[in-house]
Amino acid sequence: MDHFLRTDITVPIEREYERWIINGIENYFESLNVQYQNFAISPDLEKKYPADEFFFHHSFKLFGLQFKKAIKAKNKKEQTGINCDRLKWELHNPSGQFNLIKNKSELFYCLPTFINRNYKKEALNHALFWRPDKSNTDMATWYDNSGARTSNKHLKNEMRWGLFAEKLMCCDIGIRHEFDINNPEGPATFLNNYINQLLGYLSDFSPDTLEEETIIYLFIVANF
Repeated sequence: MDHFLRTDITVPIEREYERWIINGIENYFESLNVQYQNFAISPDLEKKYPADEFFFHHSFKLFGLQFKKAIKAKNKKEQTGINCDRLKWELHNPSGQFNLIKNKSELFYCLPTFINRNYKKEALNHALFWRPDKSNTDMATWYDNSGARTSNKHLKNEMRWGLFAEKLMCCDIGIRHEFDINNPEGPATFLNNYINQLLGYLSDFSPDTLEEETIIYLFIVANF
């Protein structure tokens, strides 16, 4: 079997990781007959989300993912071959995003743990779901590098999708919105307010920031 850190043709770009992992999440919910919606939020989105496009007229849970591509750092002089301590992610851009995710408990970084394109169909099984705690100021993150000058040097044991989904089911993560039968527009109103708040944060990012660096993917999942 090919090593997950071996480069096959080219290193995947962030958009490819997003597509592969989101496809895995969609397949997961569909295999369990769980109703869901997902969409991207970026500063280019219209300020008013069209409520008539939101069909969740029952209780649901919401969470968001910010994807970061996997990066394989160059080997140290004494190293040869493929080494797991070379895998890292960069969280510095855009400025302000790290603090946004720290301060909104329903948002997580999704960090793919592979470089090899042959793993794309198993991308969801090779991704970490992680969020820094509020005291964390270190934006350097490594898969497993004891020599790194950061507190985030051993992320390999962080949450994988199975545990993430179980915590979502148990209401340990995400935002839970309860449907009120006397207010059928409640879910759409809630979502409008949430998205407008999130857009307010995203609009503060640097105007020079690449669009793909600002996108957060929201998932609305029926209680399951």
